[in-house]
Amino acid sequence: MEIAQLITYFLIAPVPILLIPVLLLWRKRVLYIGSSLLACISSMIILVLGVFGILVSKPIVYVFPWFNIQMSTHPYWFYFPVILGIDKISSYFLIILGIVSLTSSIYMHGYYASLKRKGEVTRLVLSYPLLILFMYLVIIVQSLFWFLVFWEVMGFTTQLLIASSMKRGGVVSAMKYYLLTKGPAELMIAGGIVSIIISSGDASYATVAHVLKSLVGHNLLATIVAPGLFLAGLMAKIGLIPLHSWVPEAYGESPTMASSLLSGAASKIGVYMLFRLFMYFLPPVFVWGIVLSVFGTATLIYGTLNALRQYDSKRLLAYHSMGQLGYVVLAIGASIYLASYQPCNALLSTVAAAAALYHAFNHSLFKTLLFMSAGAAEYALNERSLDLLGGLGRMMPLTSLVALIASFSISGLPPFNGFVSKWMIYSSTMPCSGLLPVCGFAAMFISSVTSASFMKYYTSVFGRPAFRSPGEVREPLSMVTAMMILACLCVLFGVAPFIPLMMIGHSLRGTWLHQPFPQGLVPVINGVALNPSIIIAAVVFPLSGLIYDVAIRDRTRTVPGWFCGAKKIVARTMPQPRHYFDEYESVFSEIYVIGDTIHSGLIKTGHFVKSILQRKSFVFEAPLFMALLASLLILILLIIGLLQGVLPG
Repeated sequence: MEIAQLITYFLIAPVPILLIPVLLLWRKRVLYIGSSLLACISSMIILVLGVFGILVSKPIVYVFPWFNIQMSTHPYWFYFPVILGIDKISSYFLIILGIVSLTSSIYMHGYYASLKRKGEVTRLVLSYPLLILFMYLVIIVQSLFWFLVFWEVMGFTTQLLIASSMKRGGVVSAMKYYLLTKGPAELMIAGGIVSIIISSGDASYATVAHVLKSLVGHNLLATIVAPGLFLAGLMAKIGLIPLHSWVPEAYGESPTMASSLLSGAASKIGVYMLFRLFMYFLPPVFVWGIVLSVFGTATLIYGTLNALRQYDSKRLLAYHSMGQLGYVVLAIGASIYLASYQPCNALLSTVAAAAALYHAFNHSLFKTLLFMSAGAAEYALNERSLDLLGGLGRMMPLTSLVALIASFSISGLPPFNGFVSKWMIYSSTMPCSGLLPVCGFAAMFISSVTSASFMKYYTSVFGRPAFRSPGEVREPLSMVTAMMILACLCVLFGVAPFIPLMMIGHSLRGTWLHQPFPQGLVPVINGVALNPSIIIAAVVFPLSGLIYDVAIRDRTRTVPGWFCGAKKIVARTMPQPRHYFDEYESVFSEIYVIGDTIHSGLIKTGHFVKSILQRKSFVFEAPLFMALLASLLILILLIIGLLQGVLPG
C-alpha cells in the first residue's frame, strides 16, 4: 500500500468512527461506554495526523471526485469539489483539537455519575462526538464553500451540546448562542465567503490565497468588504466584544466536558480561520492590524475585569476564556500592524505571530484543565458557587495540585507555559511606537488582575475551610488522569518551549512573514533549547528544601490557633469570595460603570428586538421572506462585483 493512500485512509478515518454513536442510539448502555471510547480513538488519530502534518515537508491534499457541486454549466459559475488536506497551520490546530478532545473524552467517562437523568446523558454522548467530527472537518477542508457547510453544521451541534441538559439555563444559553452566532454572524460569514469567491473566481484555499493578495489595495471587495464581513462573523464565534454575551452562559450551563471542549477547542476554530484569513489569504493591511489589536485589547480588559466579579466558578472561567482569547487576537493584530506600518520591525511581527499561536495552544491546555477542576469540585459537592465551596484541598489533593498548576499557568508565572507566550506578546508590543505599547501595557496590567482572580478561585475552592461538611469525596481515576495529562503539558511547554516553538516555526511557513522564525528567542545550552526558568527552578527549589530540612524544620513547633473562644474556625464567619476585591472594584468603579451601562443598554435593545420578533415572527419565519433576504444579499454582492470589475458585465 502506498504511503499517500494510507494517509488518505487516516484522513477520513475519524469521520466513520465519530458517526458510530448515532447508530448506537437504540443501545443506550453500549452508547454510554462506546461514545467516550470512540471519541478517544478518533482523537488519537487526529493528534497523529497533526504531528505528521507538521513533520512532512509538503501539504497533503486529497480531492474527492465523487462528491462535487457544480453551480452551473456556464463557464463563469463555480465548481466546488470536496478538497480535504492538512497543511502546516491546519496541522497545528489539529494537534490542539486532538489533545483537548482526547483528555475531555477520558474525563467524560468518569463524569457520567454526575449526570442524573439518562436523557441528559443520551443527548450529551450524541452531540459530543458530532461536534468533534465537524470541528475536524472544518480544519482539514481546503475549500471555502465546504468550510461554510461544515461550519454551519458545527454550530448546530454546538447548540445541541450546550442545551444537552435541557434545563432552563442551558436552553436559554443555547438560544442566545444561536441568535448571536447562527443568525447575523453566519450571514456575515456567508457574505464574506461569497465576496471572496466572487473576487478570486474559485473557492479552493490555494487559489484564494494567490488571487486575493494581488487584488488587495486595488479592489474594495477584496480589501474591505469580504474581510470585514468574515471578521464580524468570526468575532461572534470567538467571543470578542461586543458579540460576547453568549460565552458566560454557554460555558457555565454546559456539562463540564462540553465546557472544556468549547473553550479549549471550539473557540480555537474561529482563531484558526482568523489566522488563515489575515496571515495566509490577505497581505498585511494596516487597518486590519489596528482593528484586531483594539478589539483584542478591549476583550482581554473586559473579560478579565468581569471575571474578577464572578462568584460562580464556571462563569469566572468563561470570562477568563474571553480575556485570554483577547491576548491571541491582540498578538495577531500586532503582527499585521508591525508588518504593514513598520516594516523595519519584521522580526517583532514574526514574534507576535508566534506568540498568537503559542498562547492559543497554551489557552487550550490550562483552560481545559481549569474547567475540569471546576467540574471535579461540582462532581464532589454538586455546587458551583465559590461562596459555598471550600475545603477540597485535603480531600482532593491531585485535583488541588493540577488546579494550582493551571492557575499559575494562566496567570503567566514561570516556569509554566503561560509565562512564555505572554512574555512574547509583551516583547513584541512594548518596544514599538504608536498604539501597540498601550495595548501591551494593558495586557501586562490585566495579567496581574488574572493572578488576583485565580487567587480567589483557588483559595475559595481548595484552600479555605469547607462551608459545609462535604461527606465522602472521591476522585474518579479517569477524571484525574485527564487532568494530570494537561498539567504535565502545562509544565513541559513552560520549561521546554522549544517543542511548541518548533511546531510554530513550521506553521508560519506559507504566511506573508518575510523574517525567518527567530530561533534566538530560545536559549541553547550544549545544543539543547531550554527555558532559563527551568535552570532557576532546578537550583532554587532543591536548595530551599535543603535549607528548610537542615536549618528550620527542627526549630519549629505546631500550636493550636486561637479563634476568639470558638473551638474551630467557622467558614460562615469568613469573608465571602464575592467580597474579596470590593476595594479593587471601588478604585476602578468608572470602568465597571461604563461596562454595566453598555451591558444594560444591550439587554434593553435585546428585549426590544425580541418583542418585535415575537410580534412579527410569522413574517421572519416564512420561507418567502428568507428567500427574499438571501436574494437581496446575492444581488448586493453581484452589484459590488460588477462595480469592481471582477464580474463580466
